Amino acid sequence: MQMKDIEFFKQALEATHTGVWEWNIQKNTLVWTDAVREIFDLPHDTKITMDVFQSLIHPDDREMVHQAIKEAMNPGFTGKYHVRHRTINKTNQQIHWIEGFGKVYFDKNGAPSLFTGTVKDITESKNFEIEKAELLQREQKAREEVQNEKEKLEKLFLKSPIPIAVLQGPQFKFVLANEPYRKMVAMDRDLKGLTIEEVFPVKDERAWAVLQDVLITGKRFTATGDKIVTDWYRNGQVVEKYFDVIFEQFPGDSIETTLVMIMAVDVTEQVTHRKRSEKNEKELLQAKAYAEEASIAKSRFLANMSHEIRTPLGIIMGFADLALEQPHSPEAVRNYLLGIQRNGQMLNRLIGEILDLSKIEARRLELEIVSVSLNELLEEAVSSLQVSAKDKGISLFLKLDSNLPDIIETDPTRLRQILNNLIGNAVKFTDQGHVTVTAKWLETGYLQIHVEDTGIGITPEQKTKLFKAFAQADTSTTRRFGGTGLGLILAKELSQALGGDLTLFDSALQIGSVFTCTIKPQSAVWDAQRLQKPSVNLKKLQSNVTLDKAKILVIDDSEDNRFLITSILHTMGAETSEADNGETGAQMALANDFDVILMDLQMPVMDGREATAKLRSQGLKTPIIALTAHVLKDEKNKALQEGFTEYLTKPINRETLVTTIDKFRNQSKLQNTDQYDHRHKQD
Repeated sequence: MQMKDIEFFKQALEATHTGVWEWNIQKNTLVWTDAVREIFDLPHDTKITMDVFQSLIHPDDREMVHQAIKEAMNPGFTGKYHVRHRTINKTNQQIHWIEGFGKVYFDKNGAPSLFTGTVKDITESKNFEIEKAELLQREQKAREEVQNEKEKLEKLFLKSPIPIAVLQGPQFKFVLANEPYRKMVAMDRDLKGLTIEEVFPVKDERAWAVLQDVLITGKRFTATGDKIVTDWYRNGQVVEKYFDVIFEQFPGDSIETTLVMIMAVDVTEQVTHRKRSEKNEKELLQAKAYAEEASIAKSRFLANMSHEIRTPLGIIMGFADLALEQPHSPEAVRNYLLGIQRNGQMLNRLIGEILDLSKIEARRLELEIVSVSLNELLEEAVSSLQVSAKDKGISLFLKLDSNLPDIIETDPTRLRQILNNLIGNAVKFTDQGHVTVTAKWLETGYLQIHVEDTGIGITPEQKTKLFKAFAQADTSTTRRFGGTGLGLILAKELSQALGGDLTLFDSALQIGSVFTCTIKPQSAVWDAQRLQKPSVNLKKLQSNVTLDKAKILVIDDSEDNRFLITSILHTMGAETSEADNGETGAQMALANDFDVILMDLQMPVMDGREATAKLRSQGLKTPIIALTAHVLKDEKNKALQEGFTEYLTKPINRETLVTTIDKFRNQSKLQNTDQYDHRHKQD
């Protein structure tokens, strides 16, 4: 290279603030140009050595530079020496960044001999890079913070129990909507991306105008108890709702990115309550008047009920006293007993009505749906009241339409109760003329029964109370005709239980009344020949039943009950034994062979349930029939699960008792024989 080329190269390096250095590796001498000394802030009179060079490098970068030099002097190194490191300016103690390039030359033996290169101060560009990186880092951090805040805000909105939605731009597109908001508007999917018109097809012009005003002007909108009439629940029914609402604008770069937040709380219930409370004083007065009226009605009912119960009870006690006073003719005794029986049945019917109403109110009324001959049932109901009608000198007619089915599926017991109440009332309140019962079948599948009378009729005031418990009749009517006032409401409840209803069709004072009862049978058959004939009448079946030599144990703590039951059984040829508590009864049952055991449930010492459990645990298989005043089906099911064979209710029905015992005694004979053999084998 000629001198002018070297001078040109030197000037070019100085123009770019680049210094040149040379390290004779074998002689360990280091040469720097003036530019290198300026870069490292080293005085001109300071001798340059590798140790001096190493001392000028920032302590944190020395090892890195050392490794780069060592790697460059390796004969197998194919890259280039290039390092960036820091140095500390001795004059101002500031850090400078240095960039160095170099090349190692080797001798003929392959040993490194000369290392030359350049250095340049790159502090300005490096600081720019650092500042740029820091700026980018701060910008990224700011983005992350904004995103985090946005996510926090969204989570806050989404978890809020208050309905919140955020809409964007003039199209009011949903950005987010939390679950309470979706429930409020009856939407079961995410609303994000939908427009307000898609969510609310029925456009509310007022709400739309408010939204546009908030979006454009930024003016906040608030309303308390705001009334909105619209189809909120998407069932085609326009409803009236009240809300506390806030519409708030969140400005964006343009109208397209501007947001509107909606917060709405459904206060319909509170507003409705407030409106109701405005009438509170009037309602309280009405409630007080109603309570007083109900109290008076209940007092009348209780007085009437007391009369109705005490009257047959007094008759029963009176006839009993007469029968005990002195010897009487058989005819007189028979009349006394018939009076006792008649009034006992009246008491039983009265208690049954009260229990039925209690079951209905407690929703525990149970129906027994069976097939029944409709004509026979209607004729029987009317026939049972013919004597009462004849005694009053009135006619009782039954008219049956030709389209009536032969057999229907319903609860015949409950239908008889309805008919007995309606026809009985009609006869009771009719002094002259007639009572007509008309039955017809409707195309809708209902059985309709009209009960028409020519009796006293019903006043307009009585019509309003007709089907209300405790308030059926005024005092004068009760005094004249008697009754508890439960018959009609019971008949109405039973009609509804059978799928129909009971209504007052027509009535005029002193002219008469017409009641209409409908029921909905579960099925109906017109061709009775295709069906099996109904069961033989129960009384006819029982006429051939005897309990000859049946061994029966009667366990009951009531001496009168035991006397009554054993008397009935003796007349049927049975042999009886008695116990007045469950413990004694259980001992007798285990020590003897009985065909049937009659067990009262509630007794001292040991009740019927405990006694039965003890007997079953001892392996006794003799039929045990429960006798109890409990009439609920739950009690019956419970007793059967506890080991009782059958369940009969008091007061005792003679025919039912005898047929039930006869049903199980044959089965008992075989079981008792097995048990007898088993006990004697153990002995």
